[in-house]
Amino acid sequence: ALATAFPRQMGRLVNAGDLLAKLLLFIYFATAGASGGKIASALAFGPLFAFLGTLYAVHLSVMLLAWRLLRLDLAEVLVASNANIGGPATAA
Repeated sequence: ALATAFPRQMGRLVNAGDLLAKLLLFIYFATAGASGGKIASALAFGPLFAFLGTLYAVHLSVMLLAWRLLRLDLAEVLVASNANIGGPATAA
């Protein structure tokens, strides 16, 4: 609300705000990743990783085939692919 009311005064804080936001986001991801456990426990799920790898490979193949056959814009196909896998918020 302050940025809308006072855009000139708040505009000077944009760089500091971006830096602080990135720093806090990196700290969040580091703590979330650190609580995930050891790598060895993740390797115990080999069949799951194989299934997901196959799933994403088929998805990418179908998307690239549609791009080639329908002569679509590659950037739009990749954004659509990202939206299909990660949801619309990740493609924005």
